[in-house]
Amino acid sequence: MDKKLQMKIKEAVESNKEESIKFLSELVKIPSINGSGAQGEEVAQEFLGKKLKEMGLKVDIFEPDPEELKKHPAFEMSRKMAEYGLGFKNRPMLVGVYKGSGGGKSLLFNGHMDVMPSGPRELWEFEPFSGEVKNDLILGRGTADMKGGIVNQTFALKAILDAGIELKGDVILESILDEESSSNGTLSCLLRGYTADAGICTEGTSNMIAPSQAGGIVYSVRVFGTSASVLRDTSGVSAIQQIYKIYSALPNLAKMRVLKAHHDIISPNSLGIYAGMIEAGTWQNMFPMEARMDGVIRLLPNENTDDVKQEFVDYIRKVAELDPTMSKHPPEITFYQTWHPAEIPVDHPIVETLKNAYLPVYGHQGTVGPREGGTDSWVLTKYGNTPTVVYGCGSPDKMHVSNESLKIDTFLETTHVLAQTIALWCGVK
Repeated sequence: MDKKLQMKIKEAVESNKEESIKFLSELVKIPSINGSGAQGEEVAQEFLGKKLKEMGLKVDIFEPDPEELKKHPAFEMSRKMAEYGLGFKNRPMLVGVYKGSGGGKSLLFNGHMDVMPSGPRELWEFEPFSGEVKNDLILGRGTADMKGGIVNQTFALKAILDAGIELKGDVILESILDEESSSNGTLSCLLRGYTADAGICTEGTSNMIAPSQAGGIVYSVRVFGTSASVLRDTSGVSAIQQIYKIYSALPNLAKMRVLKAHHDIISPNSLGIYAGMIEAGTWQNMFPMEARMDGVIRLLPNENTDDVKQEFVDYIRKVAELDPTMSKHPPEITFYQTWHPAEIPVDHPIVETLKNAYLPVYGHQGTVGPREGGTDSWVLTKYGNTPTVVYGCGSPDKMHVSNESLKIDTFLETTHVLAQTIALWCGVK
């Protein structure tokens, strides 16, 4: 690509720096917590949709039909959908489309607008949804995971348009919901016909170019105790004690999995098995006769999802057989949604394009690295004929934690690289 065009794109990104930071700050102030619907998620999508319309994109806002999603093999039932009936009412997907002049390759960007709950306010040093800009940081829930990525992909295309550059290939910007519970939001966009020659999921990778992403399986283990009077609690077996035995056994399974695992990019040390929720008992003054633990099993792209599930089931059963009560009333194990692992060749053209997009601005190629957490890229790669790489500014250690934040320099770096990538991949008329 002509160096003058590269410099025009670079200058356009830099001229939009303050506007992009302000836009992200305002977006973080909208508490689009997973499942918040009209109180948050819908408001955030409308805010972004207004910007995409101002940019001249064709904007598609729609609420998916869960019954149609269930017909597709990529559909995954989340616990929220299974037990609470959470669907997509007032939880719309948002897609903006730029139509190229023709003769170029198309590029699809994917990111999610829903965020995790902030948790106890006492654990935060600032208001969780403040969107405050302080020193070299943007503060608040969703900055790293992953409104920063949403704004990056938006302002990368805006820089192209502001520079007066006409692209040959189409550019598709997806902002989906429910990623924190399932991949059904991205699936709904796929069923609507949104595919491309390649894709970039802007989930956080600390600016690593990640052709491989790990996956996650959501499990639920239900155990039983025995009935006993609270006045004679030593005469029974508490379900809380039983679930703790299962919980305490998980690190050993994780160690066994790490020892036998291998992957060229992703470290086996990322294969954690953790519990995110524990529920026990039904009443304060009643002996706890059942308990439930939900969590996630991490897996690598070269592992089979069904094999990992069976390994988990077999291990829990062996633990249970050592306990008189659990051997009599075995734990019940249920699996909900899976973020399947995915990968594309390390030398795939979209990976090479991202690496080379660093050169005009930073004078060196980008670095290939892992994405240890799950994303929706598997839906696009496996079912959408859209080979997708993960690349984003968010730092994984800032995701799902208190005091979430995003470094401004890495945020700006991602916008620069994505803008150059768009021009290189789609072609310039």
